[in-house]
Amino acid sequence: PDKVRAGDFIVDVEKVETADLIKMRKLLPRDIYKTIKNRKCARIFRQKNKDKRSKLEDHFHKLKA
Repeated sequence: PDKVRAGDFIVDVEKVETADLIKMRKLLPRDIYKTIKNRKCARIFRQKNKDKRSKLEDHFHKLKA
């Protein structure tokens, strides 16, 4: 799920940086670019939520103790 086929290439979404997405936008067909961008944005969103949730749980456990 972390890899997207872009023509003859396989792109590892985990290793793609935001600056790379901007460069890809100019090179890749729109549908392939959108797929990579959406997966990358979803990955970032999930990671932020996971971090936020773990911080809240840690804070809650500190308050509870």
